[in-house]
Amino acid sequence: MKYLTIVILALIATAFCAPNCTSYCDKIMTNCLTTNKQYADNATCMAVCEKFPVGLDADMAGNTLGCRVYHAGAASGDANLHCPHAGPSGAGACGTLCEGYCSIIQGACTGANQAYADVGTCMAACGSLNTSGVFSDQSGNSQFCHLYHATAAIGDPALHCQHAAAAGTGACGTRCDNYCQIIQKNCVGASAQFADMGSCMQFCKSNPDGTFKDTTGDTKDCRIYHAFAGVALNDTTTHCPHAGHSGANVCGTWCTVYCGLATTVCTGANKLYADMGACTTACGAFALTGKPGDTMGNTVQCRIYHLGAASADAASATTHCPHANATATSQCVGGATTSTSMTATATETKKSDAIGLFISLVMTLIVALI
Repeated sequence: MKYLTIVILALIATAFCAPNCTSYCDKIMTNCLTTNKQYADNATCMAVCEKFPVGLDADMAGNTLGCRVYHAGAASGDANLHCPHAGPSGAGACGTLCEGYCSIIQGACTGANQAYADVGTCMAACGSLNTSGVFSDQSGNSQFCHLYHATAAIGDPALHCQHAAAAGTGACGTRCDNYCQIIQKNCVGASAQFADMGSCMQFCKSNPDGTFKDTTGDTKDCRIYHAFAGVALNDTTTHCPHAGHSGANVCGTWCTVYCGLATTVCTGANKLYADMGACTTACGAFALTGKPGDTMGNTVQCRIYHLGAASADAASATTHCPHANATATSQCVGGATTSTSMTATATETKKSDAIGLFISLVMTLIVALI
């Protein structure tokens, strides 16, 4: 009986001492004001609070409510230091910004509004976003903006989950801002899809938007998903080509991607087809036996590569659109295929320059001897 009484008293003490949202919101709304304010009002605080892991009353670190309660109280003595720790981002004390973001968005955006399959996928996406910005951001290409819309999604998931997701959908930067930020950070080395940010942004302009939940289809949103999925699933070799301009028959079929690019990139004097129907008919005759990144060979993959290169600027279009035609010139014709990465391309260019220089020196020496 004695031990049962002790257990009951311990449980009662735990219940009364456990971190709770009422105490948290009372403290943070009282101590964190003006420039240190973390929530618009008490109702928002209470709604967000429910998404945090509870933790322990003694927590002073970690992504828990207990930690935030401690720092909300400590903010009475030093608001500048403790209020960010007590807020949704955790500010590196009560968890990282991404831990706070993922706790909130995974709780707020569910069902038809689900942004990420699981916390691991969410963390990979968040870790790829632009880390600049300030806590008060409600727009612009920054992690803080995505965090803001995750908190706002608790009240209106249909509106804010799409903004809080990695694509940003025009609220937290443009889709192209987020796409190029993510793919250029995650798809590097042998998995690189674009030579630089400018090339990525130029291609992105010609790609349809899609919806923030896309994992297939010729859209920006599908490519954004695969750009961070490669990190989440530890398989950038598979997912980076899906995220690149070819779509690798996942983010759009080969012919959908080919014709989408052909009709938007090659226009005017560089026009390849009268309309999408003519392009689709022509594409049906192309071999599908190449690989994403092939620069030579009579395949649809080679043609997609050159259309991607053509999207860089007007001069590139003049050079590369003819290579992508049904009766391709110079590159996408019969013969061996050649697959290349951005790094390999740069290496081959350097080799070519070196050979050219050597020949030039030899010719100069011959002329001098004559």
